[in-house]
Amino acid sequence: MACSHCGKCQAHPQKAASVSEALRQRRPWVLGALARSCGISEQEAAWELPEEMRAFAPGWAFEEIWKEICAWDRAVFVSQQGGFGWKWSGRIPEGKAVQGIYHFAGEGAMSGHVRLDAISGICFLSLPFMGKECHSVQFFDAQGGVMFAVHVGKVEGRISPSARDSFLAMRGRFCSRPAFDIPMYKAG
Repeated sequence: MACSHCGKCQAHPQKAASVSEALRQRRPWVLGALARSCGISEQEAAWELPEEMRAFAPGWAFEEIWKEICAWDRAVFVSQQGGFGWKWSGRIPEGKAVQGIYHFAGEGAMSGHVRLDAISGICFLSLPFMGKECHSVQFFDAQGGVMFAVHVGKVEGRISPSARDSFLAMRGRFCSRPAFDIPMYKAG
């Protein structure tokens, strides 16, 4: 099957098959582990997932998407680089762009910045983890690696309904595909 984005599935059918095969394994996949297992970038792995699991927005939509994420009642910010992982839970701080750099202006523990031109793409990812519903917004660099991700957070051990609704609405608005129903989460 040809990839609607770049045709890489057709050019490298073994990669698409390996992502499909990996998903059939009974293990808790995260995007990075799935990509490493298949020998491809995280962005390529996301493109090879079934359509109901992923939808893409352009990198230039970062500021608008970030502003909506900041309204979530609960989120988890994750960044993993070179074997080190950093995770922060709570309300994501807003910020502002100054000369091409977006500064996170948090009053709490989370602060920092990102070069806006470094964000090549954004993926709204719905990849179950350990059999549980999991949604995240993945921010990719030019090499197809995840710079950082923001996951819909949990409230009292359950995924936040308002943050989930916001995630799904953004996915429908910012991406070429319309809003969706996720078959794997429908009540049986």
